[in-house]
Amino acid sequence: MTETESERAILRLEQLAREEAAAVDAEDIDALCRISELLPDVTADVLNGTYPASARLDDRVSAILSSHRCAEAFLSQRISETREALRLIGGGQRASSGYGNRSSHTARIHSEG
Repeated sequence: MTETESERAILRLEQLAREEAAAVDAEDIDALCRISELLPDVTADVLNGTYPASARLDDRVSAILSSHRCAEAFLSQRISETREALRLIGGGQRASSGYGNRSSHTARIHSEG
């Protein structure tokens, strides 16, 4: 991979990191999912690249990783919230099905009597 191709790869990864940050700000999970599908190939291109010493690669990679960490924290929080909502819904469904069974049982007792 030439230095020009390597530079394009890191620029693309930086662009994805900016899009990732914007998606977190907008709470756009769909956009984060689309971005995550692109990351492995672009990251592989960056890792296979050849960079001049002047590329400031450490600073650039740190900024990219910071965006990734923010997105990961956002998604982890959303997963926790979803897990809790599903737990509450499941508990509510069990309770309501229990009441449903009681009602039919009570109705049978009244009709038999």
